[in-house]
Amino acid sequence: MATLLTAFDDFPEDVRLLKEPSTAIGSGTVLSTDVVIVGGGNAGLIQAARLKALNVDFVVIEKNPQTGDNWAKRYDYMRFHIGKNYCQMPYLPYPEEAEYELPRDELERHIQRFAREFDLGPRVLNNSKVKATSFDENAQVWKLDLIVEGAQKSITCRALIIATGSGFSTPFIPDVADRGAFKGPSLHSSSFRSGKELLQHGAKSVIIIGSANSAFDVLEDCHNAGLTVQMIQRSPTYVIPMRYYAHPQGLGIFDVVSTEVADATINMGPVAIGGQLPGLVHAALAAEEPELNDAGFKAVDSTKADLIDHLHSRAGGFVVDMGTGGVDLIVSGTAKVRSGVTPVSYTSSGLRLSDGTLMEGDSLVWCTGFETDTRKELGAVLGEGADAVASKMDAMLGVDGEGELRGLWKRHGGVDGLWVLSGGAGQHRWYSNVVGLQVKGWLEGILPDAYRDTLERSYQANKPNM
Repeated sequence: MATLLTAFDDFPEDVRLLKEPSTAIGSGTVLSTDVVIVGGGNAGLIQAARLKALNVDFVVIEKNPQTGDNWAKRYDYMRFHIGKNYCQMPYLPYPEEAEYELPRDELERHIQRFAREFDLGPRVLNNSKVKATSFDENAQVWKLDLIVEGAQKSITCRALIIATGSGFSTPFIPDVADRGAFKGPSLHSSSFRSGKELLQHGAKSVIIIGSANSAFDVLEDCHNAGLTVQMIQRSPTYVIPMRYYAHPQGLGIFDVVSTEVADATINMGPVAIGGQLPGLVHAALAAEEPELNDAGFKAVDSTKADLIDHLHSRAGGFVVDMGTGGVDLIVSGTAKVRSGVTPVSYTSSGLRLSDGTLMEGDSLVWCTGFETDTRKELGAVLGEGADAVASKMDAMLGVDGEGELRGLWKRHGGVDGLWVLSGGAGQHRWYSNVVGLQVKGWLEGILPDAYRDTLERSYQANKPNM
């Protein structure tokens, strides 16, 4: 049994509004709107469309010059490691002819189609950055100072939505000694473009630090470009063959029933319960780990692994085997792997590892992830005043006492009028509706007080004295 808010009787969603021309943002230096969305990529524009259909005025703040740049600036080989139907956008599905594992260029084209189809562009401030943020608790109003195309502006709003990704905008590279010793290219995966580009800079080999999805993309691309490839794996990786994900008892349900039915099936229960179901399917199908382990790549035993921990607490540490060659490169020994070690210092020819050995290569790509706690990187998103906001936000990621994900898609305990929309593309679709309804209710004054209790807290507070 589950309870879900699907609509307000007095304020229903009206998809006809999506086709109405959007009013241009004023040219003045002082702006006002109902909702500010920080981030105009996949999450932000989906949320904008949800609000437009609810007749809510909004402004999107986007750092990039053009719609779609959030995809266009990713590495050439980038694609979704999950099926197209799970990743569908609301209101405007991907073209039937689009590849099952959506590539970067199709993602860029479609978010541009989405913005054009629903005339979202006039409500987006591109090439913009938040310089400072404050919240007036008495007036219940946010104020953001902006730099827009080099000019200073300010904007006030009643609701603020952070839609810059899963945190995931501040690259993480571990602090390794003697950086100046290595003279070749050394870059984070967010700055990597292609193996061909490394070749053009004179590289003949590459060391890839990391062993999750982006690491395998880089591995395959660099091998295809003719580079000698090596990988450093700190700890065992949860390997999920695409056929696990595509199984009808897992996320493959989106391939056999409508998006609406699949969404309800997957999302109606708490994360701690619903998320275990595909994990059980994976455990029943697990068969790939022995070959990888024999090749020196340590794969988590997915008959025992906690899928929830990887997806919602760590937000990483797993790779979806797309069947495009990355796993085969390791199994065949073409790509050499050093497992259970970490880089401790740079050398003139590569890296010294924690076991005292050397790994040589003339280029380095750090596939070591991003900062996953939005609170820790809030300064890059909200500017001055971000620390005061972060101190009042709930913890991010991990599962709470109710079995729900912490900090995302709902109000925060210490600050009003703030939401974080994040996660993968399928979560953008589902939770943009959840957030949109909360915001609409908040603006209309009909949203009930936030439920901040848990069964355990309630029991402890009300248990009888014995």
